[in-house]
Amino acid sequence: PEFPLISADTTVSLNNLILGKPENINDATRMLKLLSGQQHHVHTAVCIYWQNQTFQTLQTSTVSFAALNDEQIAAYIATGEPLDKAGAYGIQGLGGMLVEHISGSFTGISGL
Repeated sequence: PEFPLISADTTVSLNNLILGKPENINDATRMLKLLSGQQHHVHTAVCIYWQNQTFQTLQTSTVSFAALNDEQIAAYIATGEPLDKAGAYGIQGLGGMLVEHISGSFTGISGL
């Protein structure tokens, strides 16, 4: 290719359980209930292909979630934001209000 090819993806893991993008509202609710009051990891992998060479890296951050009640979860899901985000939240949007603390890279958590 004339220019470098860059690919990336982000996923959430909680106690070795991978939380990708939710399939629907019920799945988003399930994920947010699992994350509520817990610490989890966010992994973002990046791969670059350029001039017949491949470079790759994995960045991992730890996120501490606030304890959420059912009303808070329902209100967040009603925004539509969590439906296309790994772990059913986007730290760069309204989902940032659900986070108590991060250890690592904010941009790594938000993805590429």
